[in-house]
Amino acid sequence: MRLTVAQAVVRFLASQWTERDGVEQRAIAGVWGIFGHGNVAGIGQALLQAQRTGSADLPYRLARNEQAMVHAAAGFAKMKNRLSTYACTASIGPGSTNMLTGAALATVNRLPVLLLPSDVFATRAASPVLQELEDPRTYDVTVNDAFRPLSRFFDRIWRPEQLPSALLASMRVLFDPAETGAVTISLPQDVQAEAWDFPDDLFARRVWHVARPAPEPAAVVRAAAVIRAARSPLIIAGGGAIYSEASAELDAFARATGIPVADTHAGKGALSWDHPQSVGGIGSTGTPVANRLARDADVIIGIGTRYSDFTTASRTAFANPGVHFVNINVASFDAHKQSATALVADARSGLTALTAEIGDIAINQDTVVSRREVAACPEEDASGQREAMSGRNEWVSEHGEVGDEQREAVSVQGEAASGEREAASGKREAAARQQGMAAAERAAVSEQGEVIPGPREEWPAQGEGVAGEQEVAPKWRGEAVWQRGVGGWRAEVVAWQRVVDEAYHLNHGPLPAQSEVIGAVNDACGERDVVVQAAGSMPGDLQLLWRARDPKQYHVEYGYSCMGFEIAGAVGIKLADPTREVYALVGDGSYLMMAQEIVTAVAEGLKLVIVLVQNHGFASIGALSESLGSQRFGTSYRYRGADDDYDGGYLPVDLAANAESLGAAVIRCRTIADVTEGLKRARDADRLTVVHVETDPHSPIPSSESWWDVPVSAVSELESTREARAGYEAAKRGQRQYLQGGPAHVRH
Repeated sequence: MRLTVAQAVVRFLASQWTERDGVEQRAIAGVWGIFGHGNVAGIGQALLQAQRTGSADLPYRLARNEQAMVHAAAGFAKMKNRLSTYACTASIGPGSTNMLTGAALATVNRLPVLLLPSDVFATRAASPVLQELEDPRTYDVTVNDAFRPLSRFFDRIWRPEQLPSALLASMRVLFDPAETGAVTISLPQDVQAEAWDFPDDLFARRVWHVARPAPEPAAVVRAAAVIRAARSPLIIAGGGAIYSEASAELDAFARATGIPVADTHAGKGALSWDHPQSVGGIGSTGTPVANRLARDADVIIGIGTRYSDFTTASRTAFANPGVHFVNINVASFDAHKQSATALVADARSGLTALTAEIGDIAINQDTVVSRREVAACPEEDASGQREAMSGRNEWVSEHGEVGDEQREAVSVQGEAASGEREAASGKREAAARQQGMAAAERAAVSEQGEVIPGPREEWPAQGEGVAGEQEVAPKWRGEAVWQRGVGGWRAEVVAWQRVVDEAYHLNHGPLPAQSEVIGAVNDACGERDVVVQAAGSMPGDLQLLWRARDPKQYHVEYGYSCMGFEIAGAVGIKLADPTREVYALVGDGSYLMMAQEIVTAVAEGLKLVIVLVQNHGFASIGALSESLGSQRFGTSYRYRGADDDYDGGYLPVDLAANAESLGAAVIRCRTIADVTEGLKRARDADRLTVVHVETDPHSPIPSSESWWDVPVSAVSELESTREARAGYEAAKRGQRQYLQGGPAHVRH
């Protein structure tokens, strides 16, 4: 079949499908693009011809920024559990290099995107062409070589004959869950228009079967032995648990073993927040409950996690000197991290095999009791048994009659804080509020005689409609958090949810707190709705506070944490599942980097809800700067002041008006009540709507009781920096490498 290279690319991509568990779907759902002289007569002509003649079904979508279209493809791919994605075409030079950030984001997050950057003339007939980078050392290097380290596969098509092998390799890598990431096929602009007789078989319908690799049986036995010997284990659910659609298997494993389950950003929602074993986020921005469990854990079971520094709290989260890791991961590279006992397997397959093996060894079956038995039991001698490794005070909790479900206990808005809140402003008030929240958390589990709702005894299993005489998790035999009797860490979960409830309903003033905005969005979200975020202070607050109820509800890009992802990513998410409401939470800093994708969403007829939080600068880095002794230098959006710092008046910027000028409906809010009403109106609307609210950048947030390694200057003339350095050095002493190959009595 005689076609141009570009026509062959389009026809091939339109014929590719993926299959997993018997379900087939389009591998490449369409092409995002912005045309320039490097691709308008090549890929552009091929897409036009396909649309006009019906020779290939490959829809084209026009973006407003090349980086944004890669983000949209990544958001789409994540929503599709990496079984489908978009291709992205860009012109030569800056159009192509604009995709570099998106390529890095996709590869860091293990998300498939296909990039088709245009390149210089293969013939060199017109060299140097417009936007060509000249390198005096060689003629075969172009700016597109910058994609090489960012791509899981890279090829440049100098001749049409090279195209078939490159196309087939690109599909192999894109849909291999162990290899996936950005794939780049660089297309010289003259080669795109060159014709060749391609074999017909290249364009036949082709199905790429996405496997579920099973673990080696001996590896399962080794992993089960480590878990059986554990005294205080903890599960960490990562993104692999969601991509593998392994929620049911994770639920079964957690219930069978009784092990609590923490989650990473990518894994949040693998189990619903109200699942009996769920303890929330882990690491630098995780919940204190999960981090206390992690601190004492002797076995960490990682399910589809790559152990980023936020997950490990820069390798300080797991403080037990004998801690060992058991990792289930489809990628050997990730499975063997932390010197783990590795199960190189799909998360669902690995959990199924491990659950069967654990069932045979009957972990702690003597301590399995019914939920109603738990309800009837008092707390077992909890006094003095919860001294945390960081020197926290002991606490005592006594259980009375078990109350209503935890969901009901935390749904009464503002109950925990009623009558005690006063408006706060400025740093001193913010600090006082944060201390008060920590006190409220302690009080919730230590007040003598207080009735604390039980460990969700009456809650149904995930996916079940009624609760019954189900077994609760076995009581592990470890120290600290695990040794407090029947209530155990579940009492802490209940207490923590009261803290979350307070953070959601602070009545902070004069400007609302960011946590209140998050709470309003969480309340507005239906079970299947999606929240999107990526950068600033909101990802940390979301991991700490968000109550995810569905595996696809929480879409926070925190691998590359790319400012500008939110709106573009939301576009891809909405395309992946139009039946879900999509809420893009975006700060003013991130909004200013890629607001133009509102125009793209409007043009595509995509109804999004964008919650635009205006705090006049980089709130996250400002707070980090202050904690590191750098006094929030250079982080505010203000006029220059008398000392040449950005500490003058606020700039006359109206982001709500800007959003309106891009085609959005805009709802301006002043209070949280306004936000709540605005979210209702936005949900009911039939067009993209921006809910704009100004928040206090100094508002409080509960502590994660964790740490993140950001080096502080070793020498300084500033007292604030010297003080921060002392704290940094103290925290650094808790950092460690995890080098143990497994408990001595189960090593092989």
